[in-house]
Amino acid sequence: MDKIRKIVEEIKEKGEFPSALNHAIAGYCDTLTAYAEECDTIVEFGVHQVCSTWALFLGNPKKMDSYDINDCPVEYAKKLSSEYGVEFTFHKKNSLTCDIPFCDLLFIDTDHKYSHLLAELTRHSTKVKKYIILHDTTLFKEQLVDAYRDFLAGLTHPDGFQWAIKEIADPIDSRSGRGGAGLTVLERKEK
Repeated sequence: MDKIRKIVEEIKEKGEFPSALNHAIAGYCDTLTAYAEECDTIVEFGVHQVCSTWALFLGNPKKMDSYDINDCPVEYAKKLSSEYGVEFTFHKKNSLTCDIPFCDLLFIDTDHKYSHLLAELTRHSTKVKKYIILHDTTLFKEQLVDAYRDFLAGLTHPDGFQWAIKEIADPIDSRSGRGGAGLTVLERKEK
């Protein structure tokens, strides 16, 4: 993990850390890193400004695949990941149509609609061995909570394992006093 922490320090020194203090994911970086530390392989949906990417890198995975429908500023992530032995690939692809590799952790921060999240969970859950982490589950509660609850109820889940809520994180922003955007962690369990 020290090598990845060095990466993040280099990014901060160069002023290239993507406005993390103001980014919606910033309050959850420690949580993302903690789960990533338990994982060798990570898939990320929704790269945006690369903030969650760096938090997941801090977990020191062996391999990380990041997907977004838009071009994202991942050049520095590619450069440093190769220097520090993390196999990192950015894919400009839609999360509803791409085929992902098997992974320990899937992080989802994409289109915040019921049908989109349910389709992602249904399509990709069979390739996830440990955790699915969902961002913005408080901010878009009406859409996302219903989607993951329906998924958990087994209405669409196609595999022989059971998924369960492990953690719901909603830190209070120290500057505004408002609740955060929300982070929900699902854990795969044997039936």
